[in-house]
Amino acid sequence: MFYIPKEFDQKVEEILEDIRNKNNIIYSSISYAYKSGGKRIRPIFCFLCYETIKNSQDNFQDIVLSSVCVEFLHTASLMLDDVVDASDMRRGKPSVNAVFGNKVAVISGSYLIGMISKLISDIGNINLIKKFSETSSLMAEGEALEFNIMIQTSYDLSKDFVFKNYFDVINKKTASLFSLSSSIPPILYKKEDEYVQVFSKLGFLVGSAFQIKDDIIDFKPSDKTGKPSMKDLKEGKLTLPVILSENYEKIIEYVGAYKDDSDIPDEIVERIHNLVVSGDGLKRAESYLQNLSSQIYDFVDSNTVLRSRKREFYDFVSFVVYRQF
Repeated sequence: MFYIPKEFDQKVEEILEDIRNKNNIIYSSISYAYKSGGKRIRPIFCFLCYETIKNSQDNFQDIVLSSVCVEFLHTASLMLDDVVDASDMRRGKPSVNAVFGNKVAVISGSYLIGMISKLISDIGNINLIKKFSETSSLMAEGEALEFNIMIQTSYDLSKDFVFKNYFDVINKKTASLFSLSSSIPPILYKKEDEYVQVFSKLGFLVGSAFQIKDDIIDFKPSDKTGKPSMKDLKEGKLTLPVILSENYEKIIEYVGAYKDDSDIPDEIVERIHNLVVSGDGLKRAESYLQNLSSQIYDFVDSNTVLRSRKREFYDFVSFVVYRQF
């Protein structure tokens, strides 16, 4: 449905083979993480933006390498997140830290970030280097800010505080990486600052929609088990369906007993799920997502460059908003 060139996978394999030749343990953990079933949606987004502004003089290989680095940065962030969250599952499989241990997961994630810096610097575009560095910092800030929307670590569980911090977290932790993806083509091809700002904003909007959809999916029954994953809630994270529920205060009463880092029992998680649904948390989160998608469509319509590939951007946003995985 969406465009991702064969050169992308070829470059991935080339980089992985180089890692294998240097250290087999690091290679094994990175390869396991990368090949565990990701959607490659950020590189796809990058190539869509590239198709919007490309010309015959462009160095396509720089786009390929940069998009691979985006996906590896995403992989590194997941590896490190799972260590921080003490999560033993990722995409329905044991996480890297569960298989290889926390030490290998941290070392491998850190190796990836260093490798990305080297590969991007070899391209020789200072603005691209700055954008990657800025994004890495924002993602780390988002991970730290996430403590403000976690049951065990937040000092304030009031709805207003958690709502504001929720969007601070997704802007920095998720949307910033989408913004990097969409900004790569105009940065590489030295377009005017206005171009970069337009594509950067588009990425932030799409990334926010992507994360909200993920949070909604977490409350929906899976095809495999027939039950909602509730992974975020089990880890103590308060996401948009919870925050928007009319039963938010009652939910906080239930989870208040687990601020001591103890796991939330399954029966309490199920009770909270029922409170989210009966309090229209899911419906309100879906409505928020629909409003955000309308903003993205309007943003595409309002810009001459984006409007030139209006149908493709509409299709991409529809995929983000209506996907079931």
